[in-house]
Amino acid sequence: HFLFIDEPEMGLHPQAQQKLFEALKVIAQTHQVFISTHSENFISAEQVKNIYKFHKVPDGVEIHSLNNFNEDLKPYRKFFFHHHKLFFTDKAVFVEGSDDIERYPEFCENHNFSELKKDFYALSGSGDFKIFRSLCDALGIKSAFLFDIDTISCTVTLFNDSFDKDIALKIKQLNKSCTKKDPTNLLDENLSSDDVLKKNEIISLLANKNIFILQNGAIEQYLDSNAEPLNNKRKMELISLFDKIKTI
Repeated sequence: HFLFIDEPEMGLHPQAQQKLFEALKVIAQTHQVFISTHSENFISAEQVKNIYKFHKVPDGVEIHSLNNFNEDLKPYRKFFFHHHKLFFTDKAVFVEGSDDIERYPEFCENHNFSELKKDFYALSGSGDFKIFRSLCDALGIKSAFLFDIDTISCTVTLFNDSFDKDIALKIKQLNKSCTKKDPTNLLDENLSSDDVLKKNEIISLLANKNIFILQNGAIEQYLDSNAEPLNNKRKMELISLFDKIKTI
């Protein structure tokens, strides 16, 4: 038997939608169930292979699926518990954690980037960026990543191994280590002129791939707890970054 349901969320409270989704998953064990939905309550990480995203374009409709996506998303249940809406967006800006997801949207709203406010998604650090880049590519979602300077520390091997070989090599050649809490070794004032050039080249190469790096530390060195810039230099750097992200 086949069961087709168009927008099962209509008229249902979110909790009722979730209960209906669980019931439909039981039915789907013995019958084929097709759902057309705009609700994140009918999406789960376990069902990604069954998701098709339809996107209107000037000359018709584009269809995206995860049939050829080979990553296991089950370890990221916590992410999708908070961010099911990712499957319905056209653009995603991934940041590292809770402070980022609280402060960046507020900064954007206060500095003429309010259209980006809905596009932020918090990862648990930066190490899994490649999986989410692949996920977005498969679903036709434009993606950008905004990370702290310690991302290009030579000691962040998990992240560096995900870079293209030429970028990973340049990070090893720069050979500077730092941590999120102490970015001292990668601040311009503590680098030689040659190392500043190397650092800027790495940051530029990553920006070409829509991976944007804070040049002078972590969000705590840029925005206070009220998302107010700590100084004008940090403010202008963030404005420049969001100008680029806006055009993706």
